[in-house]
Amino acid sequence: MVFIKTTEPNFVAENADLVDIPVPTDPSINVIRPLHPIIRYQIDDNKVPGKTCLVILNQKINLFPRVFEKLWDNTYLRVCADGGANQLLSFVRENGLDEQKYLPKYIVGDMDSLTEETKNYYLSTGKVIVKTQSSQYATDFDKAITVCFLHFNYPNFFNDFDTLNLDDNNGLTTLKNSLDTKEFTVPLDMIFLGAIGGRFDQTIHSIGELYKHASDNLLQMRFFNTEYLEIIFLVPKGTNFIVLEKQHVDDPLCYLGLLPLNNPFIMHTKGLKYDVANYASSMTGNISSSNYNVGSNGFYVQNTDHLVVNIDLNHILGEV
Repeated sequence: MVFIKTTEPNFVAENADLVDIPVPTDPSINVIRPLHPIIRYQIDDNKVPGKTCLVILNQKINLFPRVFEKLWDNTYLRVCADGGANQLLSFVRENGLDEQKYLPKYIVGDMDSLTEETKNYYLSTGKVIVKTQSSQYATDFDKAITVCFLHFNYPNFFNDFDTLNLDDNNGLTTLKNSLDTKEFTVPLDMIFLGAIGGRFDQTIHSIGELYKHASDNLLQMRFFNTEYLEIIFLVPKGTNFIVLEKQHVDDPLCYLGLLPLNNPFIMHTKGLKYDVANYASSMTGNISSSNYNVGSNGFYVQNTDHLVVNIDLNHILGEV
């Protein structure tokens, strides 16, 4: 794979609307599949690492029912963070879905938003664990991550939950911190609904979580913005390939941005409408926004520090 060869700083090259970009074979290239498991491209070959978890936060779910069904059906574990359980139950009922099918495994948080009606409904099924964690030194977002890690890495966590006698303040975190980190062997691929949009401070906190866990080899995170159909994820520093197929010149455009939300970095790309080389990107300088993929299988990005990518899904998910 060859990036643009030039010494010119901040070089930009405009490409045709369809460019042949071969699938990477170099194992040193980090491959990111942002649309898994909604869309499984041919080149995926089921090589997505880890267990996929769906976490629903306290924000209205504005997905098409068929998109939500694909997310649900293709994830191993579903968790509601506090009022996310209200949003799930409302969405299921408003769209006439099967209430007994769409049951989360856990509801966790400080429970300042969970209604008694929702709580009692899920408890009545006998299939959902509702666990109060009232500590204000961790967000419901953090508590959801913790319960996902414990579910897959602590033996018989779900079945033996009641016998663990976890306190209602921060018992989950205490249990996780008591374990040898070597016991955490199952990587997680986490999809969050409701992390982006709504209150601005909560959105910024979510973006901070992407950077906070950037070096965690056992955790990948993606955010669905359901107010405006897009997906947001972190691309680590290095050479990366983002799987995003475009097989025909008239395929829907996937508008995207490559955003310097932390440190400045130098970037090179291959497979975008406006490819760049030696591109110095920062919040007070150059930002590659309103770009889009023209690569037949996706695009490459080589960056000297972590960056955040957002991809517009409106046209793509209209076909799901």
